[in-house]
Amino acid sequence: MKSFIPIFTCMTLAAMVGCSQGKPGGEGTAQKQPMYGQADDTFNLSVPLMSSSLQQGAQTEATVGIKRATNFDEDVTLKFVDLPKGKQAKSEFLAINPNGMVPALVDGDTTVLESNCIIIYLAEKNRSDLWPVAHKLEILRWMFWEQSHFMYAAGMVFFQKLLKPLIGQEPDEVRVTEAVAKFRRHAGALDDHLKNPEWLVGDTMTLADLAVAANLTYAAATELPMDEFPNIQRWYATIEELPAWQATRPALAG
Repeated sequence: MKSFIPIFTCMTLAAMVGCSQGKPGGEGTAQKQPMYGQADDTFNLSVPLMSSSLQQGAQTEATVGIKRATNFDEDVTLKFVDLPKGKQAKSEFLAINPNGMVPALVDGDTTVLESNCIIIYLAEKNRSDLWPVAHKLEILRWMFWEQSHFMYAAGMVFFQKLLKPLIGQEPDEVRVTEAVAKFRRHAGALDDHLKNPEWLVGDTMTLADLAVAANLTYAAATELPMDEFPNIQRWYATIEELPAWQATRPALAG
């Protein structure tokens, strides 16, 4: 469950890191270059599959996003991991990630695990403006905060209200109530931080914004109390306008 939500970030970042001039995801900003080293390198991203009916849509979303912002989509291969069928526990996938969790990235002889580690790897390989040297420590601070606090709050509501029905289970309303309370607490801190700055770190969008914003992908579908946090709403609306963000929007997000 913990690795499900940020796959959207990985797909979005794959669609954005090829861009330059500080305009990620924008039309006409892609640089024609192989994603990793030689043009025949292979980029494999293992992503979750919760329902076979969603696979085609997810494939289309990711592919369209990558094509929209880059010229190296032919080097990107998505590997769907069927979670309800336990594919993440099979020896083939455990050889990639012994934890049996998605996402996982394979770049030639290099394997990268954990969603935030993956997006840092993608940004570094492409010298992306989303990972500026001067602000790395601040960016990491927000990425650690997101993994330790914000993801659980938003992710638990997502799991209970959206994923459980997909596998024929009823939501645990007690867990939902607890998670929404945690969301309000951490969203309050985020909203306070966003009172003045347009972005979480520095003067432009960074990996910090993508990592944190990914947890709000399903906010409307799960009825999180976003209306209580106007600064988050303003900030997230800006991110939602990015073509790469729109093109990789998951079907479950509504």
